[in-house]
Amino acid sequence: MHTFDNVIEETSAPLTVVESNELALAAMNRAEIDIQITTAKQYPRHIEKVTAKMKAMVCSSPETAAACYYLLPRGGKKIEGPSVRLAEIVAVNYGNIRIGSRVTVIDATQVKAQWVAHDLESNYATSGEVTARITNKSGGRYNDDMINVTCLAVLAKARRNAIFAIVPGTIVSELLAAAMNLVTGGDKPIEAKREHAMSYFRKLGVDELRILAAVGVDQIEQLTLDNLTDLHGIATAIRDGDTTIDVAFPTGVADAGPGVVADRMTQLIEHVAKELDVDPADAKLVTKKWLVEIGYDTLEALGDGRWADLIWPAALEMDWKAAA
Repeated sequence: MHTFDNVIEETSAPLTVVESNELALAAMNRAEIDIQITTAKQYPRHIEKVTAKMKAMVCSSPETAAACYYLLPRGGKKIEGPSVRLAEIVAVNYGNIRIGSRVTVIDATQVKAQWVAHDLESNYATSGEVTARITNKSGGRYNDDMINVTCLAVLAKARRNAIFAIVPGTIVSELLAAAMNLVTGGDKPIEAKREHAMSYFRKLGVDELRILAAVGVDQIEQLTLDNLTDLHGIATAIRDGDTTIDVAFPTGVADAGPGVVADRMTQLIEHVAKELDVDPADAKLVTKKWLVEIGYDTLEALGDGRWADLIWPAALEMDWKAAA
């Protein structure tokens, strides 16, 4: 009978000390994933059923359908694709997937986010990255509020990419076709649809000529259903942070003249006055102070393409009572 109580094996290799709580956490994560994979295989998705549920949600209203796709004008061509909103609908109904995203880098010029996706049924996993700049046209770095807004937009795009990386493209294409078909249909006369689209972009400070030029027509009466579909896609791309006003309607900062700048300033002042319950004259002082703090020390700066995707959203999220 052999005993080994006093046997000590010597080695020159360095010891690696691993905290017990780290090992426990790793074991819990593995166990959680194993359970999810087992559950996914016991209750697999039925493609026909989940696709029907997705389509029902996409087509629940023209507004929902319009938010399901984006369009980016690039060099005279159109880049179209599924939006963040469609990705959310797909993820909820497709089921048996794990999605994750996180900001990994915030440096002097850009924000970078990592995404991961795991199909629990097939055990297929993939990952990738999304980046966005955090500098203005003159090279100046955004302030903290603008960087936070940019981070949220990058994380949303990262989740979108993760979802569409594992969901079959045939399903996504079918949903896109259904969304576009609903947007161009409906009971409203085309005159009302034209005015609705034009009104949306006017509120963002885009003049009529720039809107029409983006879809290649000269007059409002020339807007077709296809043109209106494109404008809906551009609106979604701006909301999701995939493009800006200046890129979607390229004419340069100078074309956003005094009238547009004045309208935007008035819009800001009216919003601040409502939030603080004060007269517009008092709200004007608070508004101008805030604009200087975020790097817009001249009113003419409100004519650039960051209005729609950064300045106005930041104004809506601002705690004006604390700022005052």
